[in-house]
Amino acid sequence: MNILVAPGSYKGTLKSIDAVKIIADTLQTMLPCASIERLVLADGGEGTLETFCANFGYRIELFPARNPIGVVRTARIGFLNATALIESAEVVGLSLVKPSDQNPFLTSSYGVGELIDHAVRRGAQRVLVTMGDSSTMDMGVGMLHALGVRFFSASGEIAMPSLMNLDQIVDFDDEAIQSTRDRVRFIGLSDTDDYLCGDIGQVRMFGKQKGLSDDRISMVENSYMKFAEVITRRLGVDVLRAIRASGSGGLGAALHAFLNAPLINSLDYISCHRPLDTMIARADVVITGEGCLDNQTRLGKVPH
Repeated sequence: MNILVAPGSYKGTLKSIDAVKIIADTLQTMLPCASIERLVLADGGEGTLETFCANFGYRIELFPARNPIGVVRTARIGFLNATALIESAEVVGLSLVKPSDQNPFLTSSYGVGELIDHAVRRGAQRVLVTMGDSSTMDMGVGMLHALGVRFFSASGEIAMPSLMNLDQIVDFDDEAIQSTRDRVRFIGLSDTDDYLCGDIGQVRMFGKQKGLSDDRISMVENSYMKFAEVITRRLGVDVLRAIRASGSGGLGAALHAFLNAPLINSLDYISCHRPLDTMIARADVVITGEGCLDNQTRLGKVPH
């Protein structure tokens, strides 16, 4: 019997690399004559860095960056030749915020911008940013602010752009990232194939798990739409219609519009570089799973 062990991560319990080891080792003990093939997978959220290390040989380096509530922590970046892999959950992950502190109006993607800056200064010519399992919903303005983008309201420059003042943004100055955008190729890898707004949008599907109350859903969607109008007017990019722009609380929209990053499903990207279809085809049994099978699963998670 040929068995392929290929689960995603079990959020809050096991990363994919640990789940694969436990399942495969147990099966090999109980079925010594079976051929057990191991495939470490992740969908863009927690565990994606380990997935790329296991499958492609990325090596990890450590850098300081702010977590979602502004506390500096040591975060990891993966490097392979001139490519850097940033797992955004390293600095905006939901697991980094205590349940009592989960409030998307107070969390920021600033740390992602710091990691991008570290990677570029380190010499990366291509930067992959994975998205998933985030505690933030600031549409990436925190990340952009860390990279030097300035945002303005009708009354002047916004000192700390966030979801709290997203609807006040009427203009921005992105001159600080122009050289980076010209010489570095960015790619966004997302865990779900959905949109910023709507029934299967970021706000309605994922807002509650990040601390957003039901009575503020419409307000946040209106903020998204207002900022999206500014982006369209200034950059000619309609992020409301861009699939996967929703990644990590709209971080995908910022990567796509401001850094010209194509937005790709993380597993599709891995499949292009690993013979996933072939491995599945030659298996008699495939064992997969994730922490919870629900409506989010069919938006592009590992089991789906």
